Amino acid sequence: MKPKHEINWKPLIVIISAFALIYLIYNSGLIFNITGSMPIGIYYTSSNTKNIKKGDFVIVKLPFQLQKFGVERKYIPNYKTKLLKEVIGIPGDKVNLKDKEIVINNSHVYKAPTYKYDMEHRKLHFYPRGEYISKSYWLYGENNPDESWDSRYYGPVNKLNILKKAVPVITI
Repeated sequence: MKPKHEINWKPLIVIISAFALIYLIYNSGLIFNITGSMPIGIYYTSSNTKNIKKGDFVIVKLPFQLQKFGVERKYIPNYKTKLLKEVIGIPGDKVNLKDKEIVINNSHVYKAPTYKYDMEHRKLHFYPRGEYISKSYWLYGENNPDESWDSRYYGPVNKLNILKKAVPVITI
């Protein structure tokens, strides 16, 4: 004899498995990046920020005034948002910030057009063009520099704002 109401356990098992997977990923130091300025994918994060070097990917929490500007313009969704960027300049580097590129130590050139207006046709504030001896860290959105909100616009960031290093695990 068949019971009147059979319970279909498959959807419940799928939902519980999905939540368990998300919980494990969140607590293992893995993050998902879905923004266009860096490669989309999964990154392993480490709190060891002692030896930050050029080429490292880092998780950054911008100072409050920059966060406020980013939230108002909808460049970032909220004040808790942290950015994933590539470090291209470190303390002691000579950084030449130009309208279409960033030159580090007269050799590494990064395509970096600086726009006067954002995609909503609002005037963009950008860091003054010129040559700097860096005292902080210069960040860059290497996946899509045309749309990245990075050091071209807000300048270098203090090491205290760098929360973690990130290493790509799977990117597309």
